[in-house]
Amino acid sequence: MKLLAAFIQHSDSKPDNQRLFCPEGQEEGAKGCRTPTLMIHDLGLVSFEHWQEEPVWNDREKCVAQLKGSITDHFSHPEISEAGRAFLAGLLIQLTDAQLRDLFETARIERRSAHVRSDPKDDLPVASVDQWVEAFKTKRAEIVNHRCPR
Repeated sequence: MKLLAAFIQHSDSKPDNQRLFCPEGQEEGAKGCRTPTLMIHDLGLVSFEHWQEEPVWNDREKCVAQLKGSITDHFSHPEISEAGRAFLAGLLIQLTDAQLRDLFETARIERRSAHVRSDPKDDLPVASVDQWVEAFKTKRAEIVNHRCPR
């Protein structure tokens, strides 16, 4: 999860911004769950330029992810194990180009500027779905094509 947070640049990991829950009907007895689900509730502002330029790794040799913590947490620059990297890589590589397009189209990402807008009326260039998909694939490759020492 720490590498996924770095991949999407989710640095505000306070408890209100994510949930671990058991979907209705998936309970197993008093304390069990057949399909526990982790959900990120609030990703905050998304800036295409910032996200595409931010590397996944802060220190490639030591497998330290690039993630600046916020004031509300201590989740900065986490060290990633090979097992964690391989797990996320295996999930990310399953996403097809069509699924990635659907993800960004459903998120209505083209309504967001390539820059963070200080005023919604600013006429700044907008990053296309294709640009977001390509940036995603580039960042995914940083994870898939890397190996961690431990």
